[in-house]
Amino acid sequence: MPYLRLQDILRPTTQTDTELFLDQFYTKFDSGNGANKKIINVEPLYYQGVIAGTEFLVYAANKLYIAYSLSIGITNLLPLLSYAILYDELNADTYYIGNMAAYFNQVTMQTDIIGNYLELKNNYFSRIGILSVTQFRFIGYRITLI
Repeated sequence: MPYLRLQDILRPTTQTDTELFLDQFYTKFDSGNGANKKIINVEPLYYQGVIAGTEFLVYAANKLYIAYSLSIGITNLLPLLSYAILYDELNADTYYIGNMAAYFNQVTMQTDIIGNYLELKNNYFSRIGILSVTQFRFIGYRITLI
């Protein structure tokens, strides 16, 4: 797909928080000042399925993702070790997410930990690092920079 201006991806139904997020993103990454500061391609992207082996795990200096909605399903096999990390445009970890809940197990008479589903809105990232993540859903755009 070709370059889409900010006005091209805003809809009448776009919420205020999403509009502010997109404005900030375009201000930062479409300035033309410096390496990878010009957007050349904006591609709508929807993915739902297993995250293992997907493009979301691989870093590329000229690729970013705008996530309107990012849903992550974690396994309960290792709930304390289940997490996802979002990386920024320089491949530095910037956002660590995990969602564990403690509950009292009346059968074993001890506190157990379970993992919960994760849901993020209005984020951008270059790649995701994961541990014990099973399912993944992404709604947003793939951005190519130059």
